[in-house]
Amino acid sequence: MQVAQVLAPTTLVTGLMIYYGYVATYAKFRYFGIALEAMDLTVQELILYGTETMWVPLATLLLLVLAFVGIHAVHLRLIATGKWPRRVRGAGIVMMVVGLGLVIRSVVGVVVPQVARDETAGVTPLSLSVGALLIAYGGYVVMRTWSRPRWVTVLAVLTTVGLVMSGAVWATNSFASAFGRGVGITISRHLHEYPEAVIDTTERLKTLAAPDRMQLLPTAKGEKFKYRYRGMRLLTEAGGRLFLVPEKWTASSGTLVLPYNADIRVHFLPEE
Repeated sequence: MQVAQVLAPTTLVTGLMIYYGYVATYAKFRYFGIALEAMDLTVQELILYGTETMWVPLATLLLLVLAFVGIHAVHLRLIATGKWPRRVRGAGIVMMVVGLGLVIRSVVGVVVPQVARDETAGVTPLSLSVGALLIAYGGYVVMRTWSRPRWVTVLAVLTTVGLVMSGAVWATNSFASAFGRGVGITISRHLHEYPEAVIDTTERLKTLAAPDRMQLLPTAKGEKFKYRYRGMRLLTEAGGRLFLVPEKWTASSGTLVLPYNADIRVHFLPEE
């Protein structure tokens, strides 16, 4: 039973983190005009891409859990010693009132789409999750010494867990999209730090690089490559294809996708 109590929340958190990584990775490549489905990533590759976006939310989540454990420990200590019973009960009432306000705020975000559209990412779903937790925990503090039917407790716990999980998944999607897009913006501003790809091709490309970065290669017997392109940066490689963007990328630039085969030759230059 104790093992199950540990594994259940751990599995939930792990699932949320993997989902967070997927959504953030999707948003990151979407910023460059790349559909994640077109990259043919394996599950392992997708998880590896997602890990770079997981650490910030994971650390934040662990800090919140640690804070909650500390607050609960203080509460149990006060109950055990019998100190300040009115203040403890008053704190529970305050938590319930604040939680109710947050739940009302989340309802407004759902009923009025404009509010959710213009707010900081995750405000509405977090209001739902945190509000439900505060109402439940505040009620637990206030009614700890009151007798109540078991079905009331079970119903309250199930309702709270359902609301918290719904808000958590919703918030995960919202935060992950915003975080992934932010990563894409950061990459676009620091493309000079990515490997520069010099591409030789047998046919002329409708390249995204500036026209003056293309040059004709000298013709020689047995040499099939005729054109050389510079100024491209390797964004990623997936599914046997290179995803390249110009060094001075803009939203209208898009991404050049080249099959990594015998019709192209690629040189990667070290960072200057």
